Amino acid sequence: MLYFRRIKIKDFKSIKSAELEYSAGVWQVIGVNNDAVFKSNGSGKTTMLEAIQQCLFNKTTSPTPIEDTGRKQVGTKGSSGIGYEIELEFDYDFHSYRVINSRKAMKIQIFKDGDDLMIKSIPAALKYIQTTIGMDFQTFVTLTFITHDTVVNMLDNFSSSALMKIILNFSQIVEFERGAKAEQKILDRDIASYHAHIQTLEDSLELLNQFQPVNLQPLHLRKTALVYKKQQLADTDGVEIAQLYDTITQLQADIDNATATINKLVNTVQTETCQCCGQSLDTTSAKLQLEVLQDSLPSMKSALSDRQQEYADRYAAFSKEEGQLSHDISVVDNEINIAKTKNYLYEDNKEKAGDLRKKLADFNKQVDDATFRANVIKTALEVLKSGDIQKDLLVTFVSILNVHLAHFMKFVSLDYINVIAKDNKANVTFSIHDSRFNQEVSIHSLSGGEKTRLRLIILLAMLYTIKELASISSNILVFDESLDTLDDSAEKDLAVLFEYLVTHDSKFIALVSHGNQLSQVDFTGTLKAEKTNGVTEITKELQYALYSTLVVKNPLLCVPLFLMGCMIGQLLMYKHCLT
Repeated sequence: MLYFRRIKIKDFKSIKSAELEYSAGVWQVIGVNNDAVFKSNGSGKTTMLEAIQQCLFNKTTSPTPIEDTGRKQVGTKGSSGIGYEIELEFDYDFHSYRVINSRKAMKIQIFKDGDDLMIKSIPAALKYIQTTIGMDFQTFVTLTFITHDTVVNMLDNFSSSALMKIILNFSQIVEFERGAKAEQKILDRDIASYHAHIQTLEDSLELLNQFQPVNLQPLHLRKTALVYKKQQLADTDGVEIAQLYDTITQLQADIDNATATINKLVNTVQTETCQCCGQSLDTTSAKLQLEVLQDSLPSMKSALSDRQQEYADRYAAFSKEEGQLSHDISVVDNEINIAKTKNYLYEDNKEKAGDLRKKLADFNKQVDDATFRANVIKTALEVLKSGDIQKDLLVTFVSILNVHLAHFMKFVSLDYINVIAKDNKANVTFSIHDSRFNQEVSIHSLSGGEKTRLRLIILLAMLYTIKELASISSNILVFDESLDTLDDSAEKDLAVLFEYLVTHDSKFIALVSHGNQLSQVDFTGTLKAEKTNGVTEITKELQYALYSTLVVKNPLLCVPLFLMGCMIGQLLMYKHCLT
């Protein structure tokens, strides 16, 4: 229930300053306009009650331009006035709220449990209020401000009444349909976005899957074989080439020695003297030795040349094979490094691929969930389009409405009248049976008091049915000059009915009237709006409910109460004389 607690009004229309607590009870609202011929009109009675509408919705049931909502200074002309400020406190859904609607500051502040919600714009604040309390302006006015036209339209024009629209929409069918279509668009967009993400993830996974682990063992075996072959080459051909080089070196030394010996022998033979001591010698042996050496020198040179050529050929072949082996080893090393890099990337991508697969699974789940929700919404929209929900809601509403009708009919003295609500396509009709004539009758055939009471009962049954089905209700119930024509018997019924509403539902019931016509009602107090020089002052007076009940309902008690008062007065005078 939307439970209002207090309102403070400043410079709103004709009200300069007022504060009102919405205490449970039945309050009579009267007005006195000292500025007009008709004293009870234009005093600000309705203004005092409409301030709550202005605070919550920035408008009232009276079609007043926003610039005329501010209080006007006496003697000024035109529509300009002092900007109003209305502060309203209420509880809803276990939270306390305070709304400050300031025309002067051009903003609406909303406090929830004491914290400022910091809503910047007025439209955003109004939207937040309506969303929070679950009622728009028309719904709120229909459920809380009962005018004469509201009561009359209950039976005369029910199919087009505001309550009928609330009945058909009490589960926010229209809002749900609008919201469902909007959500369906969002879901379709989300599903398309999810599929795009999924495609991107699948492409990324395909790229990552191209990196496969490489087996390094064959490469290492290959390198080992090449290194071994290179070592074998060095141990065989390399050694032989080295030995051949040593042979060439030795041959070269022998040739050099032989050449030196030949030169020495040639000098000896020519001079026939010793090259060392200069003595004459027999050169026959020297000549023989010279001949031998000269004969062997060409063969030695030829052998040296052969060995040198062999060395050059074998060294070239060795160098080529060794270079090829070194190149092959370098290639294998490069392949090993590439393989190690691939394996590192594979391990890294393996982790990334795992994350991508997790994201892919999440997106697939989101697609499934969004698709499921979209199908549910599609089915719901199809059901809404068929109209079956409205029909079922109307049948349920009528069933509960009849329970509340039977309940509230007990409070009025219309035992001979039986009212039953019936669903008729998209409308609710009422069958009125009069047991005095044992037939169905039209409401227009009833007396004025009977019609007013019957319409009031139907109205209350409607309100409580909506409360039960839609959880839409308020602790405020205002009757704005809609019950002034009731007769005395009807007023007694009204008193009992209002006592029930206050006791069982903590209702703040305000009865706006032009005087004291409702004399049979035990008012909790009176709210008086008195206007003088264009300014309305609001006063609140509590009634002595017990005294008024005893005197009004039991006039004979006036005598003993009067005598009791005289005795108390005598005792006080006697005490005064003694002192």
